[in-house]
Amino acid sequence: MKKVLCISGGMVVQMVLIMSLYGACEGAFHTGNWAGVPMNWLRNIPRNFVMALPLQFILAGPVVRRVFRAAFPEGTVLA
Repeated sequence: MKKVLCISGGMVVQMVLIMSLYGACEGAFHTGNWAGVPMNWLRNIPRNFVMALPLQFILAGPVVRRVFRAAFPEGTVLA
């Protein structure tokens, strides 16, 4: 179980960093304020992290693991 939590947490950190940068660039594309990208990126990281980590641990992770375990039972993927 620790392995699953570490992998899920690591994915959340990477996704938050990348998607926060994407959101800052998308906002700059629409407003034309490219100088504000670094500050918007740094402002978005904690906001996205607070939402993404609990969502991954409480809802999305368990649901996806259950669906995939039902579709691909252990020992049958490579058989």
